[in-house]
Amino acid sequence: MLLLVACATDGRDPSFPIPEYTTAEPPYEPPRSDDPFPEEEDWIQLTSNEWLRGDFKYLRNQILEFKSKELKDKTFKWRKVKELRTPRVMSVVRADRTSIQGPVIVKNNTVVVREDEDRYLVFSREDLLGIVPGGDRWWQFWSGKLSYGLTARTGNTEQVDTTFQLKLRRRKPSSRFELDYVGNLVTANNEEIAQNQRLTTRYDRFIDQRLFVTPFSLELYRDPFQNIAVRATLQPGLGYFILNRGIDKGSADWDVSLLAGLRHTEFEGVAGDDDTATITLATQVDWDIT
Repeated sequence: MLLLVACATDGRDPSFPIPEYTTAEPPYEPPRSDDPFPEEEDWIQLTSNEWLRGDFKYLRNQILEFKSKELKDKTFKWRKVKELRTPRVMSVVRADRTSIQGPVIVKNNTVVVREDEDRYLVFSREDLLGIVPGGDRWWQFWSGKLSYGLTARTGNTEQVDTTFQLKLRRRKPSSRFELDYVGNLVTANNEEIAQNQRLTTRYDRFIDQRLFVTPFSLELYRDPFQNIAVRATLQPGLGYFILNRGIDKGSADWDVSLLAGLRHTEFEGVAGDDDTATITLATQVDWDIT
């Protein structure tokens, strides 16, 4: 027998009405050790009734990323996913921006989150904003990539090109943080002929599935061979998804951003600094042709 308990709605944004209730028993049988879907695995079922086993990465902007042993990283439109089952602790964000932690089952347009051993929170799939792995383990929100490149040429001139790149990402259902660093060094006959470094970082906060704000974006650049000791550009701004493949049933993402701020430049070996107001209009298109 199900025990239903009404959840308080005090302080909730009335523009996001979310029917919900808690149960002493799960509406769906949770994964068991003798289940064909074992506890240590994440599973998704597509609308074609195909099952895929592996590691759930995230659900954001109606796009789900999933990694399997054979297929590697794959993305799916959320509407193409019929069922999601993960026994790991997830951070689930609803349309009213509240967050719940626990294992998740999404089935039959219903989201079930196990808050503890004896209580399950249930609400509509339409009110689900995003899911990322991790409860209190902060490191599960992070990913990164480190690369190093070396090109050597010999002949009349001995030239060596070196490139170092670092990418860090922090993805949560309601926000994203990105940090990129690129350093280039070119030497010819053991003398530097080019050197530059660029560090960019940006934080975006999602208001809904299309609108996002950028409290800050920062770029630091150094190129002594162009007399730039350091150039810092700080810009907050606002962005909007004109096309979102997860919502618009298309094959492209297209967003635009408007950023405004200040650029400060200190010159190499030259007295005086320069401060300039900046306005940047940026757009980005990601299109899967086939």
